[in-house]
Amino acid sequence: FLPNALARLAERGITRLLVEGGGELVAALLRAGLVDRLWIASAPLLLGGDALAAVGALGFARVDAAPRFEPVDDLRAGGDHLALYVKND
Repeated sequence: FLPNALARLAERGITRLLVEGGGELVAALLRAGLVDRLWIASAPLLLGGDALAAVGALGFARVDAAPRFEPVDDLRAGGDHLALYVKND
């Protein structure tokens, strides 16, 4: 579904998207190889066991099969942290 939806957007000239979603959407995009940048936000608090996962199950059988990202930027505002990672090719 995702590759087809993105192909249709590309036909309309939309070649970049900022996607804010839950763990399942993030995992689906990663599994499909459709993520080239990750912005990861964190705050200095712990939510515990009932908190939603940032990324759902990816299903990679081996660590070397998982996508790799390199940190390229790091921002802080108060106690919050925002980090940018770019996919290694």
